[in-house]
Amino acid sequence: MLLLAIAARSSRLTSRTLVQVPRTPRLYPLGVHGTNRVDGLDDLRAEDDDATQHAGGHRGSRWSGQCDGGSGGPSRTGGRSDRPRRGGPCPYNRTTVNKGLLSGAADDAGVALPGMDGLGIDWRTATAARFLDATGPAVELADGTWLRADAVVLATGAIPRVLPAPVDEGARNRVLTLRTAADTAGLRALLAQRPGLVVIAGAGLIGTETAGVLLAAGCPVTVVDPARRPMTRQVGSTVADWITGTHRGAGVDLRMGTAIDAVRESGPSREHDGDLHVELDDGTGVPARAVLACLGVEPATDWLRGSDVTAPGRPGGVLVDHSQRVRDRPGLYAVGDLAAFPGPDGEPVRVEHWGAALGQAAVAATTLLADLGILAAAQLPVPAMPSYSTYVHGVKLTILGWPGAAVTDRLVLGRVGYPRFAVALIDAAGRVVGAVGVGGARAVNRMRPLIARRADAVDLEVDPAAVVVSGDAGNRSER
Repeated sequence: MLLLAIAARSSRLTSRTLVQVPRTPRLYPLGVHGTNRVDGLDDLRAEDDDATQHAGGHRGSRWSGQCDGGSGGPSRTGGRSDRPRRGGPCPYNRTTVNKGLLSGAADDAGVALPGMDGLGIDWRTATAARFLDATGPAVELADGTWLRADAVVLATGAIPRVLPAPVDEGARNRVLTLRTAADTAGLRALLAQRPGLVVIAGAGLIGTETAGVLLAAGCPVTVVDPARRPMTRQVGSTVADWITGTHRGAGVDLRMGTAIDAVRESGPSREHDGDLHVELDDGTGVPARAVLACLGVEPATDWLRGSDVTAPGRPGGVLVDHSQRVRDRPGLYAVGDLAAFPGPDGEPVRVEHWGAALGQAAVAATTLLADLGILAAAQLPVPAMPSYSTYVHGVKLTILGWPGAAVTDRLVLGRVGYPRFAVALIDAAGRVVGAVGVGGARAVNRMRPLIARRADAVDLEVDPAAVVVSGDAGNRSER
């Protein structure tokens, strides 16, 4: 019996679930890139499983010029390994890419996933999957090899959106994304050779986290985004206003309502000779050492064209049921960023966070092993409410529920601009669909039952002292 996992290298499916089953049939995790080409770690775009790790405040690292990570990705040395390896680095924790690896607090060896050796897995992390035969099920590799299996798990994640602006040919190697360990190594090496300002296109979660890490390492940052506020879709307008003030208070040159028009090879003045010249759509320009595109991701499904398993339009990806089975396709399962599962209203949704990938992997493994008769049918794990944490310049944010469904928010605890406060996120029907805690998670965790049942907002317990300190809702340092 053969299990086939088509997975990005940071996939938790193989590390936390299937490979822990005693005497498991052979499992082939295959790295897949949206262009069906995986020559090394820098060619892979793993799922955008945003991290629950400290994103700011590490001030022990500077761009000293001694950057490691030039090997193309994490590897292990020493010890005994029983696994066949067919090129490519070890699977690793990609949530560190714009945090510990970028700041220097972690190195390649420290982020390689533990427990990967001696499990009898045939790793093919430098092999691209070219086509899925959903009826087999079977997968064709880029070299023409076919792998037929009793079950196939799709976990190829997502690929980053590129900058939608003209870029001079000579500037292309400094317009980067930040999705892999190799991306991080490239940015560190670039800044080590010649420090300078980094322009971040996108003020969402990844852009906000990355700005904090770069600033903490002594690198000036300009963030541009056409939206009115940063991270509104994830946290609502009240917390987004607070993030605006916090960015500016920390020293970020934040330019909301602005987008990049073009990236030119060199600036017009001798003072900035050698820098890129980033032209903005408001007519201004910014000299920069590098540009980071933090513009979100798209599910990595190009290689699935013709297999009739992908969902048209939004949210895209691969439609699955609550058990992570691909709809109407026995033997196929999908997890992570590309899995579109039934949301609280029954409509398909994708959740691009590492916690969701972990939970879905556990469900998929239980379902798959029961379907194959390896394990007795058992009660499936209850799908966890989406939740994650992030840090904005050293302050922890905890986000629960379905913030994308919200149209307004309500302050329920504390004062905006003070160390701790919390808001409830409310949809158009007046139901509580999410919550955000700033400075702590206790208050939002108490709202889990309300979010789970989509309670009416009138059921919220609002702290009588809850108030916005000022109309701008920035941080206290600005007052």
